[in-house]
Amino acid sequence: MQSLGAVQCVTIVGTQTLVRCEMSTNTPYWNKVEGVEGCPDA
Repeated sequence: MQSLGAVQCVTIVGTQTLVRCEMSTNTPYWNKVEGVEGCPDA
């Protein structure tokens, strides 16, 4: 399990997306980082 606030690049339906681990009602989930297209180079 990732720590809250962790950011990761994932591929969803062939498109790379930057997501952040967040918490909602005591359940962690991955939320798309708004304002960022694709994944920045590491």
